[in-house]
Parts: sequence; C-alpha cells; structure tokens
Amino acid sequence: MEDWSFFQPEFLEALNQIEIFLLRMEEGQDFPVNMRSCLRNLHVLSTEVQFLGLTEIAKKVRHVEELLYENVNLGYLSKDLADSLLVKIDGIRHDLSQTPGKDSTLAREQQATESSKESKAVPMVQQARERIANEMIHRAKFPYGLAFVVEDEELIRKSLSRKLKRAGFDVLEFEYANDALVKMAEVHPDIIISDIKMDGIDGLQLLDKVHEHRPYLPVILVSGYLTTETCIDALSKGVSGVMAKPFKSDQLVEMCKHNVKRYRAQRLLDMSISYMGYQIERVSPILVNHRENELNEDLMEEFQEILELKKSI
Repeated sequence: MEDWSFFQPEFLEALNQIEIFLLRMEEGQDFPVNMRSCLRNLHVLSTEVQFLGLTEIAKKVRHVEELLYENVNLGYLSKDLADSLLVKIDGIRHDLSQTPGKDSTLAREQQATESSKESKAVPMVQQARERIANEMIHRAKFPYGLAFVVEDEELIRKSLSRKLKRAGFDVLEFEYANDALVKMAEVHPDIIISDIKMDGIDGLQLLDKVHEHRPYLPVILVSGYLTTETCIDALSKGVSGVMAKPFKSDQLVEMCKHNVKRYRAQRLLDMSISYMGYQIERVSPILVNHRENELNEDLMEEFQEILELKKSI
C-alpha cells in the first residue's frame, strides 16, 4: 500500500462536497444536478482510494454510491436516507482521517470510546449536520477557497493576506516554504502564492514539490529579482503566473481568482471524464444486448478521442 497521507486533505474535501450535495438534494435544490454531482464525486473518490490500495474504504464508498443509484429516479432524497448516508460517510471520514500505517484496532477502540462519550450529548447525525452547515457558511464567506501565502517578508505577507481575504479567500500564512508543505498534509489549498528567493526551500523548489502530487494546483511566484532565465525555468515547471515586486495587489488578486476558477474547472473536467467512462462501461452491455453495436462503438470511439485530447492538453 502506498503512503497516501498527502492525499488525505483532498479525500476529506471530496467528502465535504458529497455531504453538501446530499443536503441540497434533501432540501429539494435542483435534484438532478446535485445527484449527478454526488455520484460523480463518489465514483472518483472510490477509484482514487482503490488505486492507492485502500480496498475496504473503496468498498464503503461504492456502497454509498449504490444506495444513491437505487434512488436516482425518485426525484427526491428522504430525510431518513440522508441521515443513513451521512452516518456511512462519517465512518468513511474516520477511516480516511487515520494516519497511514496506524494500528487500525487501536484506532477503532479510540473511536468507539470517543463516540460513546459524544453520543450521550449529541447524536452523530446532528453533529454531522451541524458540521456541514458550518462548512457551507464557511464556503459562502470564502468562495475562492484557501490560499497559502508563502513570503519571508512579514509586511508583504500580511498586506497580501488582507487583500486576499477581502476578495473572498481564506488565507494561511507561512514564512518558510517547508512549513507550507507540512501543512498540505492537513489541508487542501486552492492556490499557493510564494516568493522565489527564501531561506531553505525556495519558490521554484516549492513548485516542484507541490506538483509532484498535485500537478494542476495553481502556484503563483513573486520576486524582486526576476530574470528572463528564472521566468523560463518557472514556466517550464508549470507555474500559473509570475509577478515582479513591487506588484499591484489588485492585479495579483485577480490573477489568483482566475487561476482558482481554472483549477476548479480542470478538476471538474477530470472527474467528469472519469465518470463518463464509468457510465459508458455500464451502458455498453445493454446496448450490445439490444443489438446497438454501432452506437456502442461510436460511444467508445468518441470517448477514446476525448481521452487522447485530454492527454494533449
């Protein structure tokens, strides 16, 4: 089994999204769209955890997916089913929150003790609903998600953070790049803004390390010592933007907004393509049984073209 600790924040973020889609369906908000989004996220999550060798967790995710599929044609989600799914997702969240390699028996015993204490005060489902409500409030307050600001000059770091917060970003500040990398094992940023010249790991090295695991995560580099060579090096490493100091904060903020939107669109596209392939696999035997071989072949060829196009981007 691979070390999957770096992916924990991304998996937990996916569960947050799934829970929000569930509550929206329960409230009657655009059921088909939220159902499709929920199923897409569940499928991608199960595929990713299975790829990392987390077979038992993948089974639990697929079970939630199957329960939703059974109700996809109803056009609504009952409170009882929503509560049942939230409990199952809470169990998956617990499994994914464990440190890789930690003794699972000990972890279960600790969880049982904690759950026993908590259940006397507040039922698990109520806790989950309160947590999701708080998450939705947080997302409304910070629509552009979480930004990491990595800058060793405190005045610049504080000033940029204030600008980003006013623009709708949640912000975490770091004086050193290594601290930002450590934090990425706990939370999933939507963008990183970093100085290039710093003690220890510099901005270009940070860019390399981030893209080892998250190649699409936008990283914007700033520096008072920009050269043509540095810009070319950064572009070759996949930087999302480069800006010279002193920079105009408003321009940098707009660059951040643009890149977050692009990052989210890329992530959604990847999930949609993966889910589309899964759906084609499900419908293919049905088409063959109904002697729709030509239509089945057309779908397969079209999907292969999409995959090839994605590789070229």
